[in-house]
Amino acid sequence: MKEHQRYFPMVDGEGKLLPYFVCISNVVPKDRKVVVKGNEKVLRARLSDAAYFYQEDLKVPLAKRVDQLKKVVFQAKLGTSYEKMERFKQLASYTVQKIDPGLRGTVERVCLLCKADLVTGMVGEFPKLQGVVEGNTPGCRERRWT
Repeated sequence: MKEHQRYFPMVDGEGKLLPYFVCISNVVPKDRKVVVKGNEKVLRARLSDAAYFYQEDLKVPLAKRVDQLKKVVFQAKLGTSYEKMERFKQLASYTVQKIDPGLRGTVERVCLLCKADLVTGMVGEFPKLQGVVEGNTPGCRERRWT
């Protein structure tokens, strides 16, 4: 909403998102209602797309997406995103072993999943959501890390 359409979301006094937005136009429309309906239609379509990708992405756990990273080039001379994730995992594993060996499994799991969202439909459609997509759907957080 903010990136693609340059709308301003409305929030209440506590920062909670409200079902309203502000749109600024540099022209005076003949009929404001037509402009409002047009902007609502565009936003509704974008939100519908986001909901679709989100629901589809929940059908496949991130752990099952990791191998797809082997096809995502991170940087030509540095290899794929999968190889980058493996380097993260090695470095983090070494580091956590020195700090708190009991966390090694958790840290390695986080490293394994840290780039998996790159191959989701949501991040494919909305790249700025890389690494930040969460939900308040029951079980979402747990499912995301399975």
